[in-house]
Order: sequence, then C-alpha cells, then structure tokens
Amino acid sequence: VLERLDGHLVVCTGHDPPGTEMQSLEWNRRHNPVLNMTTYEEYESWQLEVSAGLGSVSKIKTAVPANLFAEIPEHIPWLDE
Repeated sequence: VLERLDGHLVVCTGHDPPGTEMQSLEWNRRHNPVLNMTTYEEYESWQLEVSAGLGSVSKIKTAVPANLFAEIPEHIPWLDE
C-alpha cells in the first residue's frame, strides 16, 4: 500500500518522543527498518528484540502481541482499573 503513496508525504508517528523531527515517507522508506522487511518472521524478530531492550514498560505485554498479530486483545488490564 505504501508504495502507491507519494514519497514527499510527511510521516507523523505516535511513537516518537516529543521534539522528534518528522520525516518524509521517502526518508522512511530508506531508513526505517520495518518498511524494508519482507517477512513476518523478520518483523517478529525485530519487534521482540526492540521490546526486550525497552526494559520495564507498563503496557508492553499487551502492545507487543497487538503489534505482532494486528489485533486488540480481549482483555486489556489497565482498562479494568
């Protein structure tokens, strides 16, 4: 899908820290490792490696499976509070 979009589009992610400079889609195509992955196994390996390096993150046990399987879990612990 992304290959059909113009490379000059600005990518605004919700995961970068405040103050991060927004980049074009073309820049992301060249520098974002996720956009260059060709298999689910590559993505899964990358996702697990990155999340392991984050240390203790309050919502990581829900976020990683949601990212890997592209679905919202039935039970989201912090919504029960």
